[in-house]
Amino acid sequence: AKVTVISFWFIACMPFVEDIPKLNQLVERYAKDSVAFVAFSMDQEESIQRVLAKVPFHYQIVPNARETANMLGVSAFPTHLIIDKEGTVRYLQE
Repeated sequence: AKVTVISFWFIACMPFVEDIPKLNQLVERYAKDSVAFVAFSMDQEESIQRVLAKVPFHYQIVPNARETANMLGVSAFPTHLIIDKEGTVRYLQE
């Protein structure tokens, strides 16, 4: 099992888009530590690709994730979670 960093976001959330370079630095820093980085986006894949063409984002992107966000009770964006190897949420920022 891996530590997993999860972000819920949407492309019109400019503070999140502006933070993408910092988030990419985390991916680079922990790449050798078996940490998975996943970003659930509320947007369609085509819209996401247009934004990522300008601002590359090194997380694994899951488009059309509103149902997942709703199922997990995520209503504030961005929301960041860190889940440990045992599956326990160790950090939550809304």
